[in-house]
Amino acid sequence: MISAARTWYPRGVNGKGTERRASRLNNEYEAKLADLDQRFHNGAEGGQQARPGPLVSRFRDLGGLHRGGLVAGPWGDISPDFAKLIQIFAESRAENMNRARGWEAGKDLVGRLTGEIRRSICVSIIRASQLCLLERLSQLGPGAPAAAARRQKTLHLEFQRDKEREAFHQVWLSKRSSRVGRAFI
Repeated sequence: MISAARTWYPRGVNGKGTERRASRLNNEYEAKLADLDQRFHNGAEGGQQARPGPLVSRFRDLGGLHRGGLVAGPWGDISPDFAKLIQIFAESRAENMNRARGWEAGKDLVGRLTGEIRRSICVSIIRASQLCLLERLSQLGPGAPAAAARRQKTLHLEFQRDKEREAFHQVWLSKRSSRVGRAFI
C-alpha cells in the first residue's frame, strides 16, 4: 500500500503511482537481499560480485516478483498485476457458478463479478488507508485528545444513525405487511 505522497503522485507526471511502485519492487527486494548476503554470507570481496549470494539466488529461483507486485493506492487505485488477479478471481467465480447452474451464463457475468470484486477490494483499500491516517492522530501532541473526542463523537453519531435506520426499516416493514390484501386504504 502506498501513501498519497509526492513520491508516488508527483504533479505533472502521467501514469499511476501504483504502477511506479510495482515496477520498483523487484529491484528493491533484490538490493535488500544482496545487502544481507554481503553482511551475513561473506559476499564478494573487493567490491565485485562474482555471483549472487544465497538469498538473492533463492529469491530469483522462486521467480522474484515477476514484473511487479500487488500495490494499492490511497484512492483505491491498483497496480496492473492486482487488476489481473481480480480478473482471475472473477473468471474463476464465474466458472464455479456456471458449473453449479449447469449452463453457461456468458461474458456479462464475468464483467459483473469483476466489478463487484473490484469494488469490495477498493473499498477495503480506502478504509485501511483512512484508518491508518486516523490512527496516526493518536500520536499527535496536544491535539490528540481533541481528535480522540471527535472520533468518539463521530462513532456515537454513526451508531445513532444506524439505530434510526433500523427503526425506520422496521416501521416500513410493519406498514407494508398491514396493507397486504387491501386495495385502497
